[in-house]
Order: sequence, then structure tokens, then C-alpha cells
Amino acid sequence: MVVLTVFAVVLLAAALRPRPALALKKKFARLGTLPGRHKDEILAAVGPVTTFSAAGAGKSVLQWQRASSMGSYHIALLFGADGACEAVTNEHDTASN
Repeated sequence: MVVLTVFAVVLLAAALRPRPALALKKKFARLGTLPGRHKDEILAAVGPVTTFSAAGAGKSVLQWQRASSMGSYHIALLFGADGACEAVTNEHDTASN
């Protein structure tokens, strides 16, 4: 009985550990289709970017990345000069569901 109790506590502790990669992935998933959405709307929903790069002609690439021992998530979005998302240029996910 003690072994089962300890096992249950270990499982519960693992389930409650912070999972920043999965949290970020879910925020993007809640937004649905990203192309066409404005940069300000995306930033308000998912939080600050990890990196920002100029892409010429007034365009920019914004990237978000979170990693932990529980997995990683990375997404890069191309934005036009008007602030609208034009494309998901990269998405990599090892975060568990």
C-alpha cells in the first residue's frame, strides 16, 4: 500500500510540473489559423517573442521558443510591413500533449 501511495505522489508531482513548451504550443493552437492575424493580436495571446529579425522590404520574422526537460516548442512567423502574419516559416514541436 505504501508503494502505491508513493507511486501516486510521484505521478501527481510529474503531472503538476511546469511545462512551458506545451503551454506555448497551446496558446498558438487556441489562435487557430495564424496567417492574416495581426502581430499585436498574436503578441497579446502568446506573450513576448524570443527573437526578432528584419526580413527586408519592411517585413520581419518573430520567433517564440520554450524548452525544458519535458520537451521544446519553436515557431517562427513572417510578418508584412502592415503587421499581418504572412506565413509560418518554421514550427518544431517535441512537447507532449
